[in-house]
Amino acid sequence: MLELRITVRNRFGQEALRTVPVEAIPQAERPLESPRPSYAPRRIRLGQILVEAGLITQAQLRQALDEQRKTGERIGQVVRNMGLASPEGIAAALAQQLDIEFIRLDKLTHDEAVLLHVPEALARKYQVIPIRAEGRTLILGMVDPLDLIAIDYFHKLTGTFNQRSSSPMISSGRSASTRSPKARWPK
Repeated sequence: MLELRITVRNRFGQEALRTVPVEAIPQAERPLESPRPSYAPRRIRLGQILVEAGLITQAQLRQALDEQRKTGERIGQVVRNMGLASPEGIAAALAQQLDIEFIRLDKLTHDEAVLLHVPEALARKYQVIPIRAEGRTLILGMVDPLDLIAIDYFHKLTGTFNQRSSSPMISSGRSASTRSPKARWPK
């Protein structure tokens, strides 16, 4: 049995040296690839979802992937910038990939009481709009449902709600946030 010495730091910055016993695995017994944990299902790539939905062709996907390598942008943004698919189509595909709801804000009637949970300036900054409250959960329409900073901020902002205080939905950039024609914040 081998021992691994590690230094740990608590939230106050105090350091402590710990010794952890580890078992050495002989080279022949080591797996070539680490198996994917069963709790993390493999996610279908957005580009493949766009192709399967008929929004882009396989050749257009290859072209978009080449452009993505050059720019470093997300594939959805690249496809949108290249004009290969509509923002709504890309948002619907992203919603499918992330297993979250896609919502068209232009067809939604907004409840003023729900709008009051988020100040208009913050909704514009983070491109979100409160959709509805379900129990103690605030459902947010977001242009970027992967924006963990915005999600965390709204968890903290909506202090009257529980730990899972905000739940993202996706909307396209054109209809999202305060660009929704029917969303009017009460004064």
